[in-house]
Amino acid sequence: MTNSLVLTDMEKGILSVFHDEYSGAGFPAADRIEVVCREETGAGRVIKICSQGSIALDDGYYDMAGKYIEIAEVSGGLMAIVSIAGSKLEKLEISTYGDAPWSGKEVCWTIQ
Repeated sequence: MTNSLVLTDMEKGILSVFHDEYSGAGFPAADRIEVVCREETGAGRVIKICSQGSIALDDGYYDMAGKYIEIAEVSGGLMAIVSIAGSKLEKLEISTYGDAPWSGKEVCWTIQ
């Protein structure tokens, strides 16, 4: 996984789930979200993100509303959350459940 400042296909798919769930509050579509930086953690990934406009959600963390990411390499799948601070997107975090490792490779994934 490179540290490119472009959303990966999986990140776009995840952010589309958040857009579907929270668009009424102003959550932007994935193509309107920019990557500031990205860090692989060994059990996940933290992507600092930003977008124009405000989001009418309280500061805090939001999940995928019961959805998760199935991925070939991780038997328990992945979860994702976004954080909002000051009515702005702050970061997207993708991680395994528990302490299972993930290489960061986006191979054979689907959102369930």
